[in-house]
Amino acid sequence: NIMALKGSTEGTPGHFVQVFNLDSKEKLGVYQSPANIVFWRWVAPRILALVTDTHVLHWDIATANSTPATIFQRAGKLAEAGTQVISYSGNSQMTWCLLTAISTQDQGKTIDGNMQLYSIEKQQQQMLEGHAGCFGNVPVNDSGTAAGLFAFQERKQGTAQTKLHIMDVTAPRGEGLPPPFKVNAEIQMPPEAPTDFAVALHLSEKQGVVFMVTKAGFLFMFDVATATMLVRSRVSQDSIFISTYSARSGGCIFVNRK
Repeated sequence: NIMALKGSTEGTPGHFVQVFNLDSKEKLGVYQSPANIVFWRWVAPRILALVTDTHVLHWDIATANSTPATIFQRAGKLAEAGTQVISYSGNSQMTWCLLTAISTQDQGKTIDGNMQLYSIEKQQQQMLEGHAGCFGNVPVNDSGTAAGLFAFQERKQGTAQTKLHIMDVTAPRGEGLPPPFKVNAEIQMPPEAPTDFAVALHLSEKQGVVFMVTKAGFLFMFDVATATMLVRSRVSQDSIFISTYSARSGGCIFVNRK
C-alpha cells in the first residue's frame, strides 16, 4: 500500500511531495518541486506523474533515492495561462502520454478542449483539439492479437462537429509494412445537449468497446473496430465531473455533482 502526500510550506515556492509505504511504515521519497503541481496521478503502480505549470514529470518510486524526471514541456494551448489540466494518462508500455486541458473564451458558454499527445521514444508531440482521450490494448481483427490503441474525441474550436478517432500507435511503421489500424466516425451528440462534451474516454479491453462519458450525463458506447456508435443513453441528470475505467468489470465508474 503506497500513499503520496502533496503540500506546501509557507515561504517556499512550489509544492513538496512525500511517498510512504504504509505496510512497512517507510518513507520512499521526498521531492520539493520549485513549481506548483497543478495535477498529479499514478500512471503505473510505482510511477507518479506530476504536472506543473510548465512541465510533465514522472517519478519512478521503485528506484531507490530517485527524483522525478522531466518527460516533456507543456506546449501550445496547454502552455497558456487560463487552461485547466483535467487528465493525464499513458499507455501500458509507458511509451505514449496524453495531457488534456480545458479552457473558455466566452466566460464558460463554450468549453474548448486541447490535448498534447507525446511519444517518449521518439520525443515527438502532436497537438489535438478535443476533450478526452485514452489508451488500451484491444484486438481489432480476427487474429486475436491486441493492438496498442489510442482513442480520442475531437472537436475543433468554433465548430460543433464531434468525431471519434481510434488508431494503433504501437504498430511498426515503414516501407513495405501494412498501414497501421485507424478508423474514425462522426459522433451524433444528443439534440437536447448539442454542445455537451466528453469528460472521459475509456477503451474496454474486456468488452472491446470505447466508452465516452459526457459532462451532461450521457454515456456513449462505440465498437472499437469500426467506431460505430452502439449506445447513447443518459445515465445521470446531474453533471458528471470525473470518471474512471474498471478493469474488473470492463466498464466504467463516474461521479456526478450529487
